[in-house]
Amino acid sequence: LDDLVPKGDSGKEGSSNDTATRASCSWDSLDDNGVKGSQFRWLSVSLLRFESDVTRGEGEKLAHDYYLKQVKDAQAAEGAKGLRTAPVSRTGNEASVVSYDLKKKEGTFKQQTVVARAENVVVTLDFNGAGLAGDKTPDAGDLVKDAQKAAKEAVAAVMKANDTSAGGKQSGTPQGSGSPSEPASETSSKAPSKSS
Repeated sequence: LDDLVPKGDSGKEGSSNDTATRASCSWDSLDDNGVKGSQFRWLSVSLLRFESDVTRGEGEKLAHDYYLKQVKDAQAAEGAKGLRTAPVSRTGNEASVVSYDLKKKEGTFKQQTVVARAENVVVTLDFNGAGLAGDKTPDAGDLVKDAQKAAKEAVAAVMKANDTSAGGKQSGTPQGSGSPSEPASETSSKAPSKSS
């Protein structure tokens, strides 16, 4: 966390009426270098778990559909320039990173959104950075690597929790076929808003 949001304040937990189903947290930091400018970073991680339901279908299928929606939503960001989408290897059952630049009055923000599915859970990680007040714009490639690493860690935590809830019978690999997380129902969700 210190690598992504150095000198950041403690995280801000997102509101949820059922933290067993959905949870989110965000962090931000501003490394103020005085007249040389400042480096800004913002990180948001959200998790949404789907239960299998006779009416709606299997939790993993519902999670897959939500994964596709989250990727599409990230690709449709208003004002995005230089949009790039790429698969992320060895991160859950499926994962993608969407990167783009976003010009704001404060400067150019480099946005990375990693969306990953681990069985019946979708992890959405938003990470952006900017050089403000004359400081140089951060390298997009470095931000992508940091976002992918953080997403891999979040997915690994989900997989470990799934192993534990399944009594340790799961293989622990992204392709594991053991039972997914304890059931919970999905409610309407929107990706975390982008910070300015």
